[in-house]
Amino acid sequence: MEQQPSLPFTNTSESLEAKTNHQVLPRPPPEIPSNIWKDTHSFISNVESDRISEFGQTYMRQIEELKDEVKEMLIVAANDPVEKINLVNSLCRLGVSYHFRAEIEMQLNRIFESQRNLGSDNNYDLYTISVLFRVLRQHGYKMSSKSRIDTLLLFAKLDFNRVQLLHQQELSHLSSWWKDLDLPSKLPYIRDRVIEAYLWAVAIYFEPYYSRARLMLCKFSMMLTVVDDTYDSYGTVEELRLFTDAIRRWDISALDDLPDYMKIIYSFLLNCIDEIHNDLTEEEKSYRVSYTKDTVKEMFAAQFVEAQWLDQNYVPSFDEYFRTATVTAGIFAYTASFFLGMGEEIAEKNNAFEWLLSRPRILTAAYDIARLKNDLTSHKEFDQTYGRQIEELKDEVQEMLVAANDPVEKINLINLVCRLGVSYHFQTEIELQLNHIFESQHNLGCDNDYDLYTISVLFRVLRQHGYKMSCSNPHLAEQIINALELPLQKSAPRLEALKFISFYEQEESRSDTLLLFAKLDFNRLQLLHQQELSHLSSWWKHLDLPSKLPYVRDRVIESYLWAIMIYFEPYYSRARIMLTKITMLLTVVDDTNDSYGTPEELQLFIDAIHRWDISAVDDLPDYMKIIYSFLLNLFDEISNDLTEKERSYRVCPTKDKVKEMFTAYFVESQWSHQNHVPTFDEYYRNAFVSIGSFAYTTSSFLGMGEDMVDIDAFEWLLSTPKLLSAAIALGRLKNDLMGHKVGEKTEHVVCSVECHMNEYGLSMEETTEKFNLIFENAWKDINQECLKPTPVSMEIFLRIVNLARLVEVTYSGEGDGFRHPRYF
Repeated sequence: MEQQPSLPFTNTSESLEAKTNHQVLPRPPPEIPSNIWKDTHSFISNVESDRISEFGQTYMRQIEELKDEVKEMLIVAANDPVEKINLVNSLCRLGVSYHFRAEIEMQLNRIFESQRNLGSDNNYDLYTISVLFRVLRQHGYKMSSKSRIDTLLLFAKLDFNRVQLLHQQELSHLSSWWKDLDLPSKLPYIRDRVIEAYLWAVAIYFEPYYSRARLMLCKFSMMLTVVDDTYDSYGTVEELRLFTDAIRRWDISALDDLPDYMKIIYSFLLNCIDEIHNDLTEEEKSYRVSYTKDTVKEMFAAQFVEAQWLDQNYVPSFDEYFRTATVTAGIFAYTASFFLGMGEEIAEKNNAFEWLLSRPRILTAAYDIARLKNDLTSHKEFDQTYGRQIEELKDEVQEMLVAANDPVEKINLINLVCRLGVSYHFQTEIELQLNHIFESQHNLGCDNDYDLYTISVLFRVLRQHGYKMSCSNPHLAEQIINALELPLQKSAPRLEALKFISFYEQEESRSDTLLLFAKLDFNRLQLLHQQELSHLSSWWKHLDLPSKLPYVRDRVIESYLWAIMIYFEPYYSRARIMLTKITMLLTVVDDTNDSYGTPEELQLFIDAIHRWDISAVDDLPDYMKIIYSFLLNLFDEISNDLTEKERSYRVCPTKDKVKEMFTAYFVESQWSHQNHVPTFDEYYRNAFVSIGSFAYTTSSFLGMGEDMVDIDAFEWLLSTPKLLSAAIALGRLKNDLMGHKVGEKTEHVVCSVECHMNEYGLSMEETTEKFNLIFENAWKDINQECLKPTPVSMEIFLRIVNLARLVEVTYSGEGDGFRHPRYF
């Protein structure tokens, strides 16, 4: 039966049994992850190149016809910048922009030069502005936008300053209160955190009418902090038992049973609660203080349980720990104290406190809201001036709310008022307006032709105020979910094109010509990729390394997928094949260092690498002779495939980077056998090389055409530019972080995660947070470096950007996508 090339919607496979020959190995090999592609190897190897060529020619004829139509579309759109930018966006996301690079660059340059403030000077919706920004930035142009309502902005600024002055007054009072107590000198182990405690209170409620509540909450927070520090940092188990018993009794007579320093704390606690109690009305006292006391007792009892665990070296189960930790975190005690000073109309007994004590889900979900951080500026004497101006502007803003008859204009105004932090002035008016919008037009987002920004604001503002809003656009939801999982800038272009073709097909405003062009081009390119993979599978099968060296990973398909992520375009065929072969070489040597070689064998191998001469093979063990011959033969093969000019400046730098990489492997193996734990900096300097990104990037330039890569490009690359350093940082640290999370680190050396945790005394969560910040900064560097003018062509830059994207795709799942391909 005649085999057909595999296209996106078909799949054929045959099994291939690999021959095994372990005779060349001096000892049994370790187990390696199974190869999920073994059936695919068989199919790919047997696909007839003539059949691929036949299909490719058919696609090519259709593509050439459609290509002219798409070029015409670009010309027709020349007069409308927005139409043009949307067309360019579609071409990029459908994966066919490489056909029109010169035309696209010319059009974008014309847009940028003629209308630098395109997003600001025209009344474009958010979607259009975002596409303008992303497409132009993606091609190296700078874009910015701004818009505002001056009256509303002035009102927001004045109100913010006025409220801030009130906060200053409150903080002044609290600082004096804390100073008079003089607890830090009596109990020097406690944290002096009155300002932080007040910032937390401001984050909970900033409005002026919650002044009493903020003061109470801040004092209460300081009380919890003092007791928490005593349990965590100072008290013995016996002392803490006495203190916990005294807390349960909650009586001044319990003071006599406590050590002297605990008498100070216990008195502070009772006095603090009494002070709060005296500031409440009779009605408020009847239910608020007792509720809050109970949560405090519960919290301190739980803290004593943790202190006992520590003293007894007891390790609880996760569930046992979590039940206690939920209380010791102070969530319930702190939240109960929110309500202490709030007005009776806000926190009445039946609704607020009883609901709180039911442990609602929103309580645990909302506790981690970030603290508010404000500068304490301006002077107290300006308060009255601010007040007069605020009242005048308040009337103007109220008039704006009334005058807005258009629901969309109204919702946008309400959104601004909320986001600027002044909505508390207009709570009644806002609620009335939102209720009117919701009742009169339930399907506001569906029954009108609103842009994405308007629909998103409608949805968020109404949902934020408790109204149900929905949209019946699963296609859009799928795109959003996809973008949230892995943003477009971080996704591999070919994978993104495959997804976007499906998305674009569901667009009502799609261009059928463009869609057909994209599908045909995708299938035509996939046929070329199949042909290349067929060649590589036959090459790998002919080498027969997995049977000679059964500890190495059979990862030819993964290596080729990586090469496609670096460059998928048809004119990079030679480069993809060379890069895949070098990747397999690096994998074989990596597995030898990680999983099999002894220190003595690895020393011989690295000496041979430095010599890079066939005569060195005689000094190696039999199995290493196979690897060394593979190395030399591969570079000879690549050298022969290059022109003499290309050979003159490409091969030697690549060899040097490969030598550096293998030397770094050897250093790590020495650390392992010597039980040496490096510092983070020592580890990172070596791992920056051993990850192989530098050698991989140099290798990716080997097979690119002379019109793409010249000697200047190699010299730039060898200067270790910031762009490459950022991509290497992503690769190294994401590899280590993922390996550590899923327990896949090799025995051969500690990883950066362990080095960082050991050196800085951080937890896994804290280290992950630090690494995530490094990843964020690395992407900032990558994006910044790609802005024009660039020292080398954007084609060169894209290889390194695609390397960073490859890293994101490989480690975006639940494991290492190269080590375990099921995670791809």
